Amino acid sequence: KKRGGQVGHKGSFRPFVDESQVTKIVRCMPQSICECGGEINLRNRKKPSRHQVFELPEIKKVITEYQQFRGVCTCCKQRSQASLPAGVPSNILGPRAMAFVAQSSALYNLTRSQIRMMLKDSLGIEVAISTISNVEERISGYFENIYNELGKKVRQSKHLHIDETGHKNQGKQGYAWCFVNEKILYLKLAMSRGAKVLTGVIGESFKGKITTDRYSAYNVIDPENRQICWAHLLRDFRKFAHSEHTEVANIGGSLLRNTERMFELLKAVKFGIISKEELNYEMEDIKKKIEMLLYEGSLRKKYKNFGGSCANIWKLRDALWNFLDDPGLEATNNLAERSIRPFVIKRKISFGTWSDRGDRFLERVMSVIPMIIKSGKSVLETVTRIIKDCLYGKVVSLSE
Repeated sequence: KKRGGQVGHKGSFRPFVDESQVTKIVRCMPQSICECGGEINLRNRKKPSRHQVFELPEIKKVITEYQQFRGVCTCCKQRSQASLPAGVPSNILGPRAMAFVAQSSALYNLTRSQIRMMLKDSLGIEVAISTISNVEERISGYFENIYNELGKKVRQSKHLHIDETGHKNQGKQGYAWCFVNEKILYLKLAMSRGAKVLTGVIGESFKGKITTDRYSAYNVIDPENRQICWAHLLRDFRKFAHSEHTEVANIGGSLLRNTERMFELLKAVKFGIISKEELNYEMEDIKKKIEMLLYEGSLRKKYKNFGGSCANIWKLRDALWNFLDDPGLEATNNLAERSIRPFVIKRKISFGTWSDRGDRFLERVMSVIPMIIKSGKSVLETVTRIIKDCLYGKVVSLSE
């Protein structure tokens, strides 16, 4: 089909802003004389056609100078200097400017050099790159309480999606772990990809259900509480189906067809074409076929990658079908993969971090800001409010 709007689809149009919210109205009148020489009369009964233009206001920086006077005690000669008012930061940037830095880094993936350029060109504020680095440290501290609050919510979750990807600190290999569901997102940077990081975040006695890929660190999770990602399995089966070895291709092709049929049924349930009961009936046959094919594949040890993969999946068979019994458990780990993608993009353009301080900043802003977006609030305004509350010594929370 051709790109763009499709014939028969419902059109989508931008609604006009109400006149009460319009900054300025310009009434455009037609010429009084027509090309033919006749006089043009206005049709007052007809409403004029409307055209609205959105423009950015001219942005001017606001500079507040605090003059701290000094004095000397007439009795003991001790020197005294006035303190800054409550809520005033000791650095050069105010709360909104600091929020702009956080938003630019975590949401728009700008480097420090790009943020510096944006501040200068768009806002008229000229700062050094070291100033931006110092602001990042401050923001990390402001977000600490909210980040810890998210960590507690992770351990209390009924359902979680978990994924991990590579990350470098000072050129050394580390990893970024993403813990996410529909309500929360928690990013953890660590130098290990082992199960200790996993249990350190979710706890030793986590009671919820978790969707993951087949990575071995997740084997510490009870199979009854784990769901293996079928999107990953689909890719594995597709690779088997295109094998040059006929035996592998035949088993892989059967696995692929049954898995594709399963996804068709899940889609049919989602759109109300079939009932949950009909899905369960159809899935009984699919489950038996897939498990039988996996067992047969596990016996083909002469094809190392194929036989080993089938044996591994067969061993995890108790974690393949939990999504059928729990409506809140998804069959794929797509949510975690989508959620960790912004970090991957950030990593590719920034070459990782160079300190533990950098890790803390990155994991906190890339956890807190997505949560603000999930809440439907303005990122800039919410982060500004968080910074102001911290400057006044208040305990901050996203629930406010």
